[in-house]
Amino acid sequence: DGVITVRTGAVTSSGGYRPGATGCGFAQRSAGLGRSTRPTSDAFTRRAVSHLDYITAFEDTSAVLPGTSIQMPDPGGSLGAFVEMESYAWNFPFAVPLWMLGPSLMEGNTTVFKPSEETPAVGQRLIELFEEAGFPPGVVNLVHGLGEEVGDALARHPEVDTVCFTGSYEVGQQIQEICAKDFRKIAACETGSKSAVIILDDALMEIALPAAALSALKTSGQRCVSAGRLLVHRKRFDEFAEKFVDRVKRVRIGDPLDESVFMGPLINQAAVEKVLRYNQLARDEGAEVLLEGGR
Repeated sequence: DGVITVRTGAVTSSGGYRPGATGCGFAQRSAGLGRSTRPTSDAFTRRAVSHLDYITAFEDTSAVLPGTSIQMPDPGGSLGAFVEMESYAWNFPFAVPLWMLGPSLMEGNTTVFKPSEETPAVGQRLIELFEEAGFPPGVVNLVHGLGEEVGDALARHPEVDTVCFTGSYEVGQQIQEICAKDFRKIAACETGSKSAVIILDDALMEIALPAAALSALKTSGQRCVSAGRLLVHRKRFDEFAEKFVDRVKRVRIGDPLDESVFMGPLINQAAVEKVLRYNQLARDEGAEVLLEGGR
């Protein structure tokens, strides 16, 4: 019950979202740490709490829709419960942890949560709310630190039965290799992608253009589902390119806490350098630059 009655100030699964409330300020913290703009962070905060309501509905089998299938992790292991280690990327510091912590805790497991070192404040406040909601000590545990130090030690710990990870492909591969050496361990790793938006020759531009812009630029392109590629049918390419560039030119970039801003900053200097490196690579490989970016 504690999972679905946690109050976040701005959001509560039992009382709904209250616009303008400050409370613990998940959206403000997320946006301020480079996660996204304020409106986007608001939306994902609401979505995370809605997810808790959704998964708790499956405790009542009468709430399961016909044809619906859901797999829940049953408790097992020492003392009748799995110990799960949860480590998540900085770009969804509130939503993704709850998507995984909720089902795990509801099924009687204990967890060790390591937030990204880039967004520790959000993870800290989230676990404080679990404590305020009345969770017994030791059920939800928080560990801060660098992935190569703390994360690696947790993944290798003999009392950790399951490792849930969201982050880079390289780290996910390392975690899978660690868990593969211990037959008792399970690794669930969600890593990056190179998603594409496909514009067919019969596409409706009034739908395709905003969809492509949102997919490519929302959260400043810093998410696994961001459109890193736009694949456009040759019959519509010139039309789409002209209108897409015009739309992107009107995107407002600035302070992510300003609700009129669509794109905020990248998370850190390493991310900036990576984007600049890929931009230069495109030029070196002969790509035609339709709209110049930069700092």
